Amino acid sequence: GRWRPAAEALRAAARSAPFTPGYYPAAIPQGSSDGSVYGPPPGAVYEGAWRFSALGADVGQEKGDRLSFIFEGTGLALRVRRGGYRAHLYVWVDGQPANRLPQDERGAYLILTSSDYATSEVVTVPVAEGLPYGKHTVRIEAERGWGQWALVGWSIAGVQPAIPLYRGALILSLMGMGLGGWLILSGLLGSRGALRETLGRIGSGMADRLGWWGAWGLSGVVYLGMWWAALESWGNRRWGEVGWLGLGLALSGIFYLAPRIAFIALTALMLLGLLMARPTLGLALTAFWAPFYLYPKPFFEKAFSMAELSILMTAAAWVLRRAILQKKNLWAGWKWEEADRWMLIFFGAATLSAALAAFPRVAWREWRMVILEPLLFYALARAMRPTRAEWGTVLIAFLLGGLGAAGVGLAQWITGTGLITGEAGAQCIRGPYGSPNNLALYLGRLFPFLLAFSMNPSGAMFSHRAGPSPSEIRIGSVLPGIRILTGIPLILTGLALVGTCSEGAWFLGIPAALTVMGGLWLRDHWGELPRWIRWGMGVLMLAGLLIVAPIVAPRVGEALAQRAATPGSTVFFRIRLWASTMDLLREHPLLGVGPDNFLYWFRSRYIRPDAWQEPHLSHPHNLFLDFWARTGLLGLIAGIAWQILFWRRVGRRGTSQDPWRWGAAGAMANTLGHGLVDNGFFLVDLSMAFMVIFLTEVFDPGSQESNGTREDNALPP
Repeated sequence: GRWRPAAEALRAAARSAPFTPGYYPAAIPQGSSDGSVYGPPPGAVYEGAWRFSALGADVGQEKGDRLSFIFEGTGLALRVRRGGYRAHLYVWVDGQPANRLPQDERGAYLILTSSDYATSEVVTVPVAEGLPYGKHTVRIEAERGWGQWALVGWSIAGVQPAIPLYRGALILSLMGMGLGGWLILSGLLGSRGALRETLGRIGSGMADRLGWWGAWGLSGVVYLGMWWAALESWGNRRWGEVGWLGLGLALSGIFYLAPRIAFIALTALMLLGLLMARPTLGLALTAFWAPFYLYPKPFFEKAFSMAELSILMTAAAWVLRRAILQKKNLWAGWKWEEADRWMLIFFGAATLSAALAAFPRVAWREWRMVILEPLLFYALARAMRPTRAEWGTVLIAFLLGGLGAAGVGLAQWITGTGLITGEAGAQCIRGPYGSPNNLALYLGRLFPFLLAFSMNPSGAMFSHRAGPSPSEIRIGSVLPGIRILTGIPLILTGLALVGTCSEGAWFLGIPAALTVMGGLWLRDHWGELPRWIRWGMGVLMLAGLLIVAPIVAPRVGEALAQRAATPGSTVFFRIRLWASTMDLLREHPLLGVGPDNFLYWFRSRYIRPDAWQEPHLSHPHNLFLDFWARTGLLGLIAGIAWQILFWRRVGRRGTSQDPWRWGAAGAMANTLGHGLVDNGFFLVDLSMAFMVIFLTEVFDPGSQESNGTREDNALPP
């Protein structure tokens, strides 16, 4: 009995003693004979309806569950059990929000939702770092999560990690990887004879396995190729670029629909032969198939989009063509331009971010489809140096593919099938995409080109400066009603844009495109306008600035502020998404989180608690934040450099007199305008469309004419 006060004093001292560096479970056995009774460890003060077991501590269903303790050290990490549920832990250290967690108006919060929104996982999450060594008070408040046994334990750090040492090790590792790659490459190049012999054996083995179908297929390709080459050299072929495009689209369509492997192989060989005869046709097929990437071609247990297959087959055909022509250097005549260097810098930044991504499988998949293959499209276009007629084929294919996507959407509108219910119950079309916004993003890039061609029908779509030829089509001289014919696709695209219900398209993207195109037209034609028209336009612009803007701007701002304060509205979620993205970038400023990693980081760490209804957002819905988050700071700088190069080219006079460049300027303005609130580049179709737009403006094929051979037709700077 006389020892009881001393024991109580020892227990009180243990409860007040700080946790020192090490790991501590959230619940420990309490001394029962079978070890089945668990409770809090000494020094941890739980308040509320917590439960304890071997799994850890579980939150009660009533609000107000708290945990507090004192630790001595420089950092704190919580070990938690995440899963497919919505819950948060708010953490304060010394009365301040924990410095390693994102914050909202209430404080710093730790998200207990797992990265894939399904799998239960136990992870250790740093919540406070860089604290001065000493005693610190921790307070944790639980919000939801009962029955999940969310809190497993916590770890105390004693000293800060040796960051310079880790960085030095990383640099040395990268240098070693580069040296190893160089040695491997040197070995391959040094044993060309053995490599050629090995490839020969592989080719012989493949030929033995082709069988009857393969033999007939190869024979047919060789036969067609001989006649093709003969007709080309004899000058008897008069199909023109549209004929080549029609043949390519028909053959690629047959390849896409082919049901059996033998038929697939035969059409693939035929398509490869066609691309060897006309390599730039592969760029056109890639541009055409880009908006249909969600409907891939299955191959055994894998599936690949037709855009991906087209660009890969184009690259193979280009290499084979150069080999047949005995041109060892694939990039002969390449003149490095500033845009090429920035493309290479962007590729390096994206590759490094992908290599260090926390979720590498999805990172490398997006790296292949959205970064490598569009850059391959760019590189092939620069290497092939297409004529204006050939690049016109690429643009026509780009427009036809977009019109096909619009046609699918309009068919959904007419039949009432496949519609998506938007805000206020509106029925919206989505075309070949999963979301109406995706269709609006792509059609927004199409609309300015169609507008430019309908407003300037005298522009030469396929013409050469040397004068008309049988393979040319000069818009404006084919039919008297050409404006009507070029206006029909414009009207259809506009109707499809209306059907998407996309506010970003109609309030940002299309107005930005029209403003830029109108400004360029006025700049190029201002001196040709009568004086009274110039004075009238000046008065209207001045009245708009002094009268309309002061009236409209406050009302627009008030409406946006009201929507931003309305939970569940698009503006409400956008603002919180951007705030979460800034939290992410503060913690990953140099390399970002890697391609296609945003979703997993967002819903497991950065999503705001009051935006819990939207946990599946895969990108920041802002073009510049997206570049930064996916490819790091260097990738963002490269993306900005592309824009500077593009608009510097647009700044030259005469842009509105060339429908190509005029449409490209409007399409890029749409990209930037709509990209302020949505995706701007990191989708298969948008990245390919960007390359078409960029190449059309920055490397205009019409500024340097052909001298008769494709190999000498350069996209000029």
